[in-house]
Amino acid sequence: MEAPLDDLPVFVKAAGILPVQSVIQNTGQKPSSTLVIHLYNGMVRNSFTYYEDDGITYEFEKGNYYKRTITFDPATKKIKLLKPEGSFHSKFTAVLLDLHDFRDLTGLKVNGQDYVVNRKSDMEKEITFPLTDDNIEIKY
Repeated sequence: MEAPLDDLPVFVKAAGILPVQSVIQNTGQKPSSTLVIHLYNGMVRNSFTYYEDDGITYEFEKGNYYKRTITFDPATKKIKLLKPEGSFHSKFTAVLLDLHDFRDLTGLKVNGQDYVVNRKSDMEKEITFPLTDDNIEIKY
């Protein structure tokens, strides 16, 4: 694949789940309060275990961590963020769900509430919703 030197291609398998945070220069800096989850459409079920801790101490050994399973199931047209494990509180308060290759998507429901999908391009759409410590179900 050809790509200019300033535009590095990223290859992600179908049904891939890729969480990212805003750019920080060192561990002393804090990212933005929004966790971005890139989800690439596919035909198979997939899951990802997201993990977070303070990054400094060994408190994770005492259960002070945040671990949450994210699932994508195209058969049921659901994306789920299961209730987190551990006693650590995430530094994120919102999720920006960036949906890749969901061509016909115009709206969806987050825990039963309607959300309008922002169209970034024909291939990419996004929504933002609050991150809570409860199960979160997105139906598209």
